[in-house]
Amino acid sequence: MNLPIPKTRLGILTALVLTLMLLWMYYTYIVSSLFNNRYVGNEALYTDNLNVDETDPKCKGIPVEIIARIPKNTSQIIPGYIYLRIRNNKKSTPISGSISVAREWGDVIPLPGVYKDNMLPNKASFENLAPGEEAYIRFLLSLKSIDDITIHLTQDDGKHYACKLICPTQQKDCVYSSIPEALKRSTIEHLLLPPWSNVIIPVFAFTVVYLLEEEEEEEKEEYKKAKAFIFLFGLGCLGSFLFYVVVKTWLEGSRLLALLSLVIFILIFIFSHEIVGKIKEIITAFACNFFKSRLKHNPETTQRDYKKQKQAEQVEKTAPPPEEIGGEGQKIQVELQRVSTVSGPLHSPPAQTKECPNCHNPNVPEDAMYCPSCGHRFSP
Repeated sequence: MNLPIPKTRLGILTALVLTLMLLWMYYTYIVSSLFNNRYVGNEALYTDNLNVDETDPKCKGIPVEIIARIPKNTSQIIPGYIYLRIRNNKKSTPISGSISVAREWGDVIPLPGVYKDNMLPNKASFENLAPGEEAYIRFLLSLKSIDDITIHLTQDDGKHYACKLICPTQQKDCVYSSIPEALKRSTIEHLLLPPWSNVIIPVFAFTVVYLLEEEEEEEKEEYKKAKAFIFLFGLGCLGSFLFYVVVKTWLEGSRLLALLSLVIFILIFIFSHEIVGKIKEIITAFACNFFKSRLKHNPETTQRDYKKQKQAEQVEKTAPPPEEIGGEGQKIQVELQRVSTVSGPLHSPPAQTKECPNCHNPNVPEDAMYCPSCGHRFSP
């Protein structure tokens, strides 16, 4: 199994730097906006504070105040958290008891393999809750509507209360069944918020660099490594930004923009090497044009080029005519032919060689101290 870990030291360094930058940006700008706006703010995925219906005979006279917050968008197959706040503001003595949440639409547990012994934790106890004190409880349940929930309170003296939650008076129904919206809520809770975001971000950074890096970067020179680091880090930042746009637009409901960003995000990984090549070509062409313009407008360079041109013209003036050069060349060629006819073709004497007594290589130069094949040292 190949893990998405960069194969080069440069890739690992780039992934670490990209991880630190993404974590810094996440905790500086993203997490507060995500939590305050999407989780508990104006566009929250959870309802405002809900009270129990104390007019119900089964709930009348309950000794504590129960305030609940439940998901606005629910689903039978995607569980959600139910937050309860128990406050003792009706009794002057401490209260002890247990509280549980029951649902009425069925007994099938969603995703049974996730929970130990196929049991959902739907009961909690509190002891000696003094006047004015509060207890906070969270349960995980799947529900279809607010009418499916019943909160049970049992005191130590045996008194029992069964209460239903009610929506605010200005809202007819504050909970809706929607699988896509429930999926968004679950994604924010389990992937985009701590603690799991502290795992998702490093994995994402290392995976991006793993898909974008080039294996031959280890053999590059130092200045080329620095250039490769800049390109790789820049592509990683671009991919991270596009992924952020994909998630943000998806959460906000802009499906077309989210799909377009996702397509660009995928194309970056498919054509990453071609993109790097084009960027390098553009930068190289720009640098060449820049330096050419600098040289053209540099007085010292212009004067130096002028001197070189004058020297070339002076050489042309003092050089003999081509006819004379051609005549002298013919004389030299005739003389070489005469010498070759008298003494044979000109050639250098054959090089003297010797045989290595160790590997029997017959082509070792005579003056060699070591055999080039096996490294045997010849005695002087």
